[in-house]
Amino acid sequence: MIAQEKYCKIIVSSPELLAELIRKINGNMAPDNIIRHLQRASKSIRSNVALIETLRESGLKDSEIFEQEDKQAVIDAI
Repeated sequence: MIAQEKYCKIIVSSPELLAELIRKINGNMAPDNIIRHLQRASKSIRSNVALIETLRESGLKDSEIFEQEDKQAVIDAI
């Protein structure tokens, strides 16, 4: 599951959320790399468990966080 791109921009612009994300990743990625991934809205950061936990703790529901598949595209693929 991948978080929506808009949440990367929200975290980058919120010092509290960014600090919480950096703390949760806890040395597995350098802070400047985290920021770069957020600025690019890379899939690797959007699928990161720490990012998803940070968004959940900020009060967002899973239905708001995750990208919704285009139902018509799924139907067309079948």
